[in-house]
Amino acid sequence: GSYSLYCGDFFQLDGATLSAVGAAYDRAALIALPPEQRQAYARHLGQILPLSAPVLLVTMEYPSGEMNGPPFSVSETEVRQLLEGRFQVELIHVNEPGRDDPFAKFHGLSDLQEKVYRLSP
Repeated sequence: GSYSLYCGDFFQLDGATLSAVGAAYDRAALIALPPEQRQAYARHLGQILPLSAPVLLVTMEYPSGEMNGPPFSVSETEVRQLLEGRFQVELIHVNEPGRDDPFAKFHGLSDLQEKVYRLSP
């Protein structure tokens, strides 16, 4: 099918622009934001997406204090705190490359997990 990609300031997007969106994919937006901006991101995402649109969200988790992102570590607890209420949050996959992952090695991380969530309306 057809699809559209939008490039720009996420916080300038509005619901009218996204009114026909059937689903969204967040590969690296949430983990790109420092903790103090994540609440605004979650609130805005919930406001601009159609009520029926699910989201596929991918996050990273690594031990706090080992790296000051981006990408930032975002825990499952934080994902749930940010998004439950507007979405049903379901963890659907955990990839555990651990310390042997090239990204983890490069950044000196002792552990690394990539988590995938289905956010259902």
